[in-house]
Amino acid sequence: MRAFVLAGGLGTRIRPVLGQTPKPLAPVNGRPFIFYLIELLRSNGFSELVVSIGYKREVVKAALGDGSSLGVKVIYSEEERPLGTGGALKRAAPLLKGSPFLLCNGDSYVWGDLRAMMEGHTRSGALATVGYVYQREEAKGGFLKVEGEVVRGFSEGLGTGPMSTGFVAMSPEAFNFMPEADEFSLEQDLMPKLVSTGKVRAHYLGERFVDIGTPEGYERAKVMLK
Repeated sequence: MRAFVLAGGLGTRIRPVLGQTPKPLAPVNGRPFIFYLIELLRSNGFSELVVSIGYKREVVKAALGDGSSLGVKVIYSEEERPLGTGGALKRAAPLLKGSPFLLCNGDSYVWGDLRAMMEGHTRSGALATVGYVYQREEAKGGFLKVEGEVVRGFSEGLGTGPMSTGFVAMSPEAFNFMPEADEFSLEQDLMPKLVSTGKVRAHYLGERFVDIGTPEGYERAKVMLK
């Protein structure tokens, strides 16, 4: 199976902690964070990773190489300028067409069965399947409005309940709904279009999830990934 990893962001919220280190390479207990993510993907059957890089891309390429040292094949999609999460996916489209793939962020980790999510997505015929955790304590994030297994909407902010992890199974047909612009947001410009079709599913991935996009999340990762 293939996965698409967004690893090209500027990481502005965590820059005071990391300095010039690209966020995916943030050291967690002596190892770059993205190494943990790649191991998670590999253990769930993802052998080919398309990694989108922009900020400090040569540094990221030097760390990952062709992926062989991590047991996977890494192919790079490079941004010359920031394109947003949606624009990065659109740029990588030629490398992803043909079969369903998993989209994920290079700063996030979830303790869930991603293989089962992909298998369920493929059987369902959905355009996308959003992996979520159930947030019991109030937290900031992207929350899903779900009816049965169907996603009816998203809301950003403080809340509890089904919270998106950013791990999303996608079908190639989803590319047909992309804006014409080269720079756009997945969350604001693509996902609402997919949701409007009624063909976006939700898949429960448990209750453990971490995102190192903030200093607080980064500190949690150091504890959770021991």
